[in-house]
Amino acid sequence: MSWELRREECKYTSCYCEENVWWMCNELIRLGVRCFAVVCSNPNRTTPVFQQRAGNEANAGLVVWDYHVFCMQCDAEGKAIRVFDLDTRLDFPQDATEYFERTFPEGPMLFLRQTFGDIFFRVVEGESYLREFSSDRSHMKLPDGKWQAPPPSYACILQDDGVNRFDEQMAISSKDHRERGSGWGTVYSLDEFRETFLYNNKHL
Repeated sequence: MSWELRREECKYTSCYCEENVWWMCNELIRLGVRCFAVVCSNPNRTTPVFQQRAGNEANAGLVVWDYHVFCMQCDAEGKAIRVFDLDTRLDFPQDATEYFERTFPEGPMLFLRQTFGDIFFRVVEGESYLREFSSDRSHMKLPDGKWQAPPPSYACILQDDGVNRFDEQMAISSKDHRERGSGWGTVYSLDEFRETFLYNNKHL
């Protein structure tokens, strides 16, 4: 590669993956890399994700997030090559096919869907994510005004109109999937995502 993005050089704040990805998209686009932000969620806001640093080794790093966001690099054919996830135990970046095999393993995910429901993936062009993502971080405030997790030291990422769009951008409903392509980004099921974006062979 003629460019390199190291984990230790990325802006990172625990529990603010949506903002971490905004900064990664910003850097990758500056480097001339075609990238996408991928929001994982479902109507129940229960998204099982394996190989997470916040998870337990005994459970293969499984965490059930209300949502999770990572960044992926795609080639000219629109297939994912690498995934950039600052919360994963895996390499950074990680080959996209291996990332999905280990982060959303087929057998365990089929079992977990009985408890947590299907998960969906909202895929947003990196440029669109930079232009349109907008959060005032109010979702991280408790009723008493305290933070659920310490916020980043930099100012909120708000667009010029100052409107907080976090809830609509991170939430994924069954309607979003049925009418995919009609809203922000395009929403896929896990099987549809694999078929659309992944190579059968390792690409790294």
